Amino acid sequence: MLLAACGGGSTASKTEATPAATSAATKAATAAASATAAASPAGASKRTLGATTFNDRGTANGTGKTEVAVSTENFAFAPSFIQGTPGSKVTLVVKNDSATGHNVSLSGQSIDKNVAAGATERIEVSIPATGALLFFCKFHAGSGMNGELLSGAIEPQPIATSAGGGAGAAPTAASGSSEYGY
Repeated sequence: MLLAACGGGSTASKTEATPAATSAATKAATAAASATAAASPAGASKRTLGATTFNDRGTANGTGKTEVAVSTENFAFAPSFIQGTPGSKVTLVVKNDSATGHNVSLSGQSIDKNVAAGATERIEVSIPATGALLFFCKFHAGSGMNGELLSGAIEPQPIATSAGGGAGAAPTAASGSSEYGY
């Protein structure tokens, strides 16, 4: 491999990368990719929006629908982001595909519903009239188990948080022990 410096391209200004340097760069890139994959649940990619990290399992278009299927798997909601008709009510049909208990909480709508391992729960939510609304698993939000309800076709976005627990309140670790022993 030849690397040329600016300045006319004479052979005096070119250097050749050594096989050892190329091998080291390849190993570093492979290690970085492995670290990212290890930090994210299978099939999910990490996405950080503002102060919230998401194990991103994609976006569903729920516009015009009355129900949207959501699964909880590997500490992620699938899909993680749900677009819908602004101001409409949608039922999330949440199936817990894991052996671990999970939860769906929406602080702005006073929703706090546990979903036992292997169970399915139906949870009615309202798509925000504008912007985005955070939903999360109160047991695993710190591990990236977060999602957003999105008004219309907007893209996932950071949500302003408030210390008082308002509509955009950030998820916090549950104090004490839950019924799932966390």
